[in-house]
Amino acid sequence: MTDNPTKPDEIVITVDDLGAIDDRILERLPNIRALFLQDGLQFNDAYSETPLCCPGRASFLTGQHTAHHGVTRNDARLLNPNNTIATALHADGYYTLFDGKYLNGAAQLADHTPPGWDHVTMLNDWSANYSSSWWVDDVPTTAGYYDRYIDQTSTALLAAAPANKPVFMWVTPHAPHKSAESTQDWEPDIEPRYVNDPRCDGIKPWRPPNYLFAGQPNGYPLDDICRSMLTVDDIVGDLERVASDQGRNPIWVLTSDNGMAWGSNGYLLKNVPAADRLPLFMTGPGIVHGRTSALVSNIDFGPTLADLAGTTMPKADGKSFVAALDGSGGGRKAMLEDHPVGGPTGEGDIATGPWWGVRTPHWHLVVWNDVHLYDTEADPWEMTDVAQQHMDVVKQLASIFHRSITLPSPPPSPSVSPPPTSSLPPTPSSSPSPTATIAPSATPFASSPEPTAEASPSATMSSKASPSPSAAAVVTTGGTGSSRNTSVDIGPAALTAALAGLVILLVLFISPRMRPRRS
Repeated sequence: MTDNPTKPDEIVITVDDLGAIDDRILERLPNIRALFLQDGLQFNDAYSETPLCCPGRASFLTGQHTAHHGVTRNDARLLNPNNTIATALHADGYYTLFDGKYLNGAAQLADHTPPGWDHVTMLNDWSANYSSSWWVDDVPTTAGYYDRYIDQTSTALLAAAPANKPVFMWVTPHAPHKSAESTQDWEPDIEPRYVNDPRCDGIKPWRPPNYLFAGQPNGYPLDDICRSMLTVDDIVGDLERVASDQGRNPIWVLTSDNGMAWGSNGYLLKNVPAADRLPLFMTGPGIVHGRTSALVSNIDFGPTLADLAGTTMPKADGKSFVAALDGSGGGRKAMLEDHPVGGPTGEGDIATGPWWGVRTPHWHLVVWNDVHLYDTEADPWEMTDVAQQHMDVVKQLASIFHRSITLPSPPPSPSVSPPPTSSLPPTPSSSPSPTATIAPSATPFASSPEPTAEASPSATMSSKASPSPSAAAVVTTGGTGSSRNTSVDIGPAALTAALAGLVILLVLFISPRMRPRRS
């Protein structure tokens, strides 16, 4: 038992590439089912700012927007590890433990003991389900199946933790990530003992209303994803046992580094807006059981854990959602989504190119090739694009993004294209669009001050009324990374477009048009 009962032990388990669907996988896993489904708080509206491994992990660690922490792709070297949830809690007296996959490309790091951690067991490489290599406090080590080694080492680390100190532990299994030895995205590595485990037989494939993946028309297969998670279930149960033996009653968190599309809108993996929703469960002292619709971003996870520990993360952009843990609310009014360079979709060499968006409890704006807006209250699967009917909302949401991100360059001039014929963003071309060199435009947002991502959208955002026929929105962006900027303007040119029955929309970047979505 820790000598400071006001500082709870905190154990965060972040799996790799688990989609946020219903409970059909997790209910097959006995330890996860008991701890998180039956006794925990499930978040229906948790989202990642950037649905990709390294940006997602960096957002958790730093609590910062992707544009601010700078980890825009899978490269561990991009992370500045000096201001993280680990350094904040370590400075506050916590005994800090890391075990598992850190950030992609960890082998290129000069030091495999990031600041803020008392002990680090960091995955280096692996060969399917039979061998793996590690750095244990920067000492090279070899082992067997990676997640079984995490089970062994994480329980040993927790058992050896000083009894008089609160523990913060981040455990990051590699399951259920796709196997490098398989050509099928739904075939992860499975620990040999669980390859034919009947507990995961017969799970109904995932086929939501917006499912468009023709390669598996009956739905996305889940049986083997479940089997890969059986070792994670062992990790949860064994850590729970060790914590109990030590007299600890931790705050437990189960989440994923990013979400997965799993066939939504025709996409298989991540890097796309359909993969932004995250599984998130929390349980422990003071946390109610059940479900919450509080809107939270993964940049909020670290600040919430710091708040529970009685400290802060001063450099974080995220906000604590502790108020949501007792069921009283505490969610965001708005959150950002931002993929400054984009990434592969899982369909050969197809890449998304940059995209960004803003989500509120009512609306979801996506600026990807064209401007898309969804009324998520009436259309939770985002199948009907209503941008043309609600250009006032488009402008307000875009202003939230603009006000929340600090970027140095001036906004670019617009480049105009006709509206899309489909309500869904088209499948990207085979390579990311190059950064465009564009002259500065007139000053954007020339009207009233705009809210930040934490501020409440204005009253017109919750209105179902269509905008004035004289108004049309122009949303622009240019370049990638720190050179990007966004703007929204409503000008006289929109009158002609409206009278002609057309809505003028700006292309995200000056490049050849992306090819149509696959069915």
